[in-house]
Amino acid sequence: MRVKFLTSLVGPNINYQTGVTEDIINNEGCSLIKNGVAEPADKKAKEIYALFLDDEKSKQEQKEEEERQAAAILEKDFLENKRANLQSEVDAITHILDDAVVYYKSYVDLLDDLNKQEPEKKEDEQNQGDEEK
Repeated sequence: MRVKFLTSLVGPNINYQTGVTEDIINNEGCSLIKNGVAEPADKKAKEIYALFLDDEKSKQEQKEEEERQAAAILEKDFLENKRANLQSEVDAITHILDDAVVYYKSYVDLLDDLNKQEPEKKEDEQNQGDEEK
């Protein structure tokens, strides 16, 4: 890949000067172009860099999709735990209410029994009153 350097780049094994066009490895050239150190020197280099950008974009999209899936799994787990907690609260409340129904039902039954006994007492009293006359 041919690139034209926009700035000097000097190191132990390299010495590139500003404005110089060099042939370098595709991955290194694309990395230099991406970081603004160089620019594509010909049409072929531009095509290689365009493919590099497309590949990076697809990798980034795949990474974002994996992160979304991981977040969705965590959210699902959180919601399932919350649902289980709420269900246990509902069960506890239902149990309390059922106990209250049983508790109050016995008083309602007693009241009904008393109400049934009152007419019987009145009838017995009337019968006794009639017998005395």
